[in-house]
Amino acid sequence: MYNNIIYLPAQKSDSGQLASLHADNITGGFLSSLGCGFLALLYSTIIRSGHSFCFTAKKEGEIVGFASATSNIKKLYFDFILSNFGRALLLLAKKLRLSIIKSLFETVFYPAQRQTAAIPSAEFLSISVEKDFRGLGISDRLFELVVAEFKKRNISKFKIVVGSNLLQAQRFYEKMGCGFVSEIEVHKGEKSKFYIYNIKTNENTTFEP
Repeated sequence: MYNNIIYLPAQKSDSGQLASLHADNITGGFLSSLGCGFLALLYSTIIRSGHSFCFTAKKEGEIVGFASATSNIKKLYFDFILSNFGRALLLLAKKLRLSIIKSLFETVFYPAQRQTAAIPSAEFLSISVEKDFRGLGISDRLFELVVAEFKKRNISKFKIVVGSNLLQAQRFYEKMGCGFVSEIEVHKGEKSKFYIYNIKTNENTTFEP
């Protein structure tokens, strides 16, 4: 607890708040363009799936920050499609243009394109903190909780994909010890930076509760 901030694993009932926080604060990403309804389905899957997890930072019951991750991105997307395909299509019906469909396929299938023995299937998915609560160390603590959970799952490294235009996010991941690997294109014509975090290399700098 810090400044009355309590850190807890996310519950299914949190998915709506997580979606709103994502949409309001991660404005440069493709997923935010799909709307809060779609994001709520995604976070509900992240919370329920055995292949992913999410931690929240709460003040007086309200979520002021969160971080989510997956031990296997391909299996998480499979869980999402299996559980939410029909509802997701209904939510996206008014948005379904060729460009949206193309971007969805690129998002779902990019892990298969990148997968090699050297690239982990585990991935740090998202992190967000309300503007009024930034600068309090909440992001650092959420990142540390994600690292600790990966360690519990015997995962030694994970990847992070960040838009090349998101300089503040890049600085955060580099500060936390993530190593830059290369630039990639998840969506054609849009560059992203690809990082890997090695837990063993950084274990002296992480906090484990």
